Amino acid sequence: MKYLHTDWQQTLNSIELVNFDAWWNLDAKPVEAPNTIAGKPNAWSHVCSLKTAEGKTLYLKRQQDFYPKNLLQRFCKQLTFTREFKNYHLVKSAGVIVYDLIYFESRITNGHRQAIYVAEGLDGFISLDKLIPIWNANGWPPRMDRRRILSPLLETIKNLHRHGILHNALSPRHLFFNLFTDHPYDIPEKIDVRLIDFERLKKLNQRSDKPIQRDLFTLHRRGLHWPNSDRVWFLKNYLEISKLTAEAKTIIREFQKRAKKKLR
Repeated sequence: MKYLHTDWQQTLNSIELVNFDAWWNLDAKPVEAPNTIAGKPNAWSHVCSLKTAEGKTLYLKRQQDFYPKNLLQRFCKQLTFTREFKNYHLVKSAGVIVYDLIYFESRITNGHRQAIYVAEGLDGFISLDKLIPIWNANGWPPRMDRRRILSPLLETIKNLHRHGILHNALSPRHLFFNLFTDHPYDIPEKIDVRLIDFERLKKLNQRSDKPIQRDLFTLHRRGLHWPNSDRVWFLKNYLEISKLTAEAKTIIREFQKRAKKKLR
């Protein structure tokens, strides 16, 4: 299985990065400690970054014999990056704007399954988990601006769920915005949001309650510092209600219950 973004073909040709071995053997800077599986020295996954001559950031993800925790997916021998590759296209088919996938390829060599996943970095964007500490330290944007920030995120999540797609890892570190960190805050007129990390994406039936049980609860639990009034506003707009219903109040109580557990 191989994918190459046509817009990047000339650039990759010029730096001789168009085949598996070239990417596999590339010396690049790690961005985090490698993921490993206890007792399986040949199973690993890691992420590196590099810069193009034009100054663009690329993220190079390489892995070997690294499978999801789901037993069925392990049985099927599908690497997590192979799963992410398929889910990336699923998200794009729903009309959600994401980062550019540049290159993907998988292979079996010497009995080992290997995969390479190369994506363009979100230059000019910052993750929500980095924004929240800045806001806590310097003061949060005014309520109107906060809801302008939440609006594109709300529409993105609703669009995913309308298409029966569960992100399943909707934490602030996987949400990126084109926002600046200088104080006082200069909020752009058009706020864009990007999602990353599609390894755990799931397709759901239309009657499933998992969009709220998984995605919204995860977003609420991991973003504890967001003002409660904004959480209520977000939920009401997600449910498309003008006043809190019994269902909405139940969800909010569960939000609060789970948030207390997180703080322990």
